[in-house]
Amino acid sequence: MAAVSIAPIPFPAGRLLQPRETTSRQIQQRLRAEILTCVLRPGDVMQERDLATAFGVSRTPVREAFLRLADEGLIEMRPQSGTYIALLDAVAIREALFIRAAVETAAIRRAIARMTANEIGRLSDMVARHATAAKRGDAPAAAELDTAFHRAILDASGFGGAWRVVREARDHHARLHHLSRSMPGVPKRVVEQHRLILKAIRAGDADTAAARLGEHIEANAQDLTSVSERFPEYFSAVAR
Repeated sequence: MAAVSIAPIPFPAGRLLQPRETTSRQIQQRLRAEILTCVLRPGDVMQERDLATAFGVSRTPVREAFLRLADEGLIEMRPQSGTYIALLDAVAIREALFIRAAVETAAIRRAIARMTANEIGRLSDMVARHATAAKRGDAPAAAELDTAFHRAILDASGFGGAWRVVREARDHHARLHHLSRSMPGVPKRVVEQHRLILKAIRAGDADTAAARLGEHIEANAQDLTSVSERFPEYFSAVAR
């Protein structure tokens, strides 16, 4: 396993702290984002001393950030061994997708009965912008619009608070999602699936909308096998 190599990246001058964020929380969020997007790869070694130097802080806030990331299951702190980026767990990913499908398909049925023309227009705009981002290979923009589309449906259901459950589940398979986007055809497929969901919403067809959304989420499970075959070193066990 290769050690993480990080160039010195102190916070910009004058912005050492955000008003309501501690140093350890900022480090946690920075590392979390880089783990979920595989900038820091599964299995890589995390060096507390090197990260403290890179962020221009003492080792204490780095250690605190490590503890929070370990609680989230994103890193493993092994006594007498070291700290590592957690490997992907196929069972946990499938469970997260199951939770998403259960919550989101129920939500879209409620949303269709309540959705306004303005909300449908916003979804249409998101799909159009998502298609443009995918076509030009702008992965960060595509990911942001993908998230916004799903959250908008939850909000329209009247149970926007359920997004907390969905967001946590999405985080469990975020790295799979990121890795799958590098595979041919996947970005285009995601956009087309969103179009089909939107088409059913416009038609007021709750059964079809729920079915299309379920298929869209299940496609991540289908990607699991392909991604694990391409990056077997990133998984704790073979994905089946």
